[in-house]
Amino acid sequence: NSDPLNPVQLSLFEHARGCDPVFVYGNYAYVTLWDGSTCGAGPNQLDVIDITDLTKPVLKKSFSMENPHGLSVKGNTLLLCEGDLGFKSFDNTNPETVGSHLLDKVDIQAIDVISLPGSSNVAMVIGKEGFYQYNFDNPSDMQYLSLIPVEK
Repeated sequence: NSDPLNPVQLSLFEHARGCDPVFVYGNYAYVTLWDGSTCGAGPNQLDVIDITDLTKPVLKKSFSMENPHGLSVKGNTLLLCEGDLGFKSFDNTNPETVGSHLLDKVDIQAIDVISLPGSSNVAMVIGKEGFYQYNFDNPSDMQYLSLIPVEK
């Protein structure tokens, strides 16, 4: 992006049609696909893509999920929302095995998550009831902090 007014495409990575999130952390891009999207019906999965060489992205692993939506990565923790099936944390020490290492699950309706920048491990989770805050200092035991309710 040396010339922001004239970006140049470096590569293309094709997968099932969807409008689901992509999160880049280090040398990996994480993509969720789910079958309830209005943009297309992909499989329910988390894809881990090696982007060490930006001109040649390589799918390293796909993990079957139940209904993945938004995700975020901070340090060795991947946070994942699965709609009505909850908010989950995974050990991301090795991105190529992340989907096999569930650490914790919170039973809330969760659509999207943002891990806040800085040194604290706090996640903002968007769900049916509003904006939840969870601490994940110990991703095997995420702690509820608060709910900012949203009313219709």
